[in-house]
Amino acid sequence: MRNVRPALWFDLVLLALFVAITVALALRTPLLSVDLAVRDFVDAHRPTWAYWTARVFNYLGQGGQVLTPLAVLTAVFVGWRTHSVRPALPVIGGTVITYVTIGPLKVWTDRTAASDDDVVHPEYLFHVPTGMSYPSGHVVNAIVWYGVLAILLGGLLPPASCASSATAPRPWCCSPRRT
Repeated sequence: MRNVRPALWFDLVLLALFVAITVALALRTPLLSVDLAVRDFVDAHRPTWAYWTARVFNYLGQGGQVLTPLAVLTAVFVGWRTHSVRPALPVIGGTVITYVTIGPLKVWTDRTAASDDDVVHPEYLFHVPTGMSYPSGHVVNAIVWYGVLAILLGGLLPPASCASSATAPRPWCCSPRRT
């Protein structure tokens, strides 16, 4: 089996896109008008079933209330099953990544929620000192914590299922189990 290394260029392209979108929003370019038009259209045409579906997914993206405790419990369970403290490492890494990257960006961009009626232009970046809505914490939590859960749950797979996929990450799940 061939060891595949992740491509750095893809990460750099994603970072450049994030910076470009942030700059475009900060400079109040026509992209901001498109953002507001989409927001207003969605608010005006939201059926009840879509509201509740979005609400459920909103809670599934809560890092501190749902995903972090679930990852901690999963790490404890996998650690108990494998007699190892290594399952705690992805949880610690996810916590560090989240707090070191997203926390400072939220403080720096000063954007309140777009639905905040108390502010004249809630969509502007660097506008409301108490704003903490950009970038979206839910997206980051979903990426980081669901990734951590996938790594941890991969530790519960039997070695044969780890070896059957050439693209699956091979964490400690493929080491011999202790019984």
